[in-house]
Amino acid sequence: MKSLSADDLAELESGGGWGLAKAAELNGIPGPSHVLKMKADLALSVDQETSTQRIFEKMREDAVSEGKRLIAGELALEIAFREGSITEANLRAQLRAVETIRANLRYIHLTAHLEMMRVLTEAQAKQYSELRGYAR
Repeated sequence: MKSLSADDLAELESGGGWGLAKAAELNGIPGPSHVLKMKADLALSVDQETSTQRIFEKMREDAVSEGKRLIAGELALEIAFREGSITEANLRAQLRAVETIRANLRYIHLTAHLEMMRVLTEAQAKQYSELRGYAR
């Protein structure tokens, strides 16, 4: 596939963030993947770690599924162009379908960030931002 790089495909297939949660991340709303990597620095309690793991696993499961749908949508679009079967009439519908999938994928990642704010203390969220280099 030409429209997605090998790195893009790997990220989407593994449920990775693909940069879709930057609005949260850059504004001090931690993501579960990074929180788990920093669990010692953030001094997570057992309950916090368990909750974060649950959020992460749900996010990854949903993101893998939606990522595969996005890949399929991009591939269908690329094939339509390659075969010359795309028209202005069906282009908009195909783009709308792909962008709906992308929005769903972004929602999956951003809601996981929001859920993390119910798990971490305010001090931990602040420390997370400092550790990630986002502190103001």
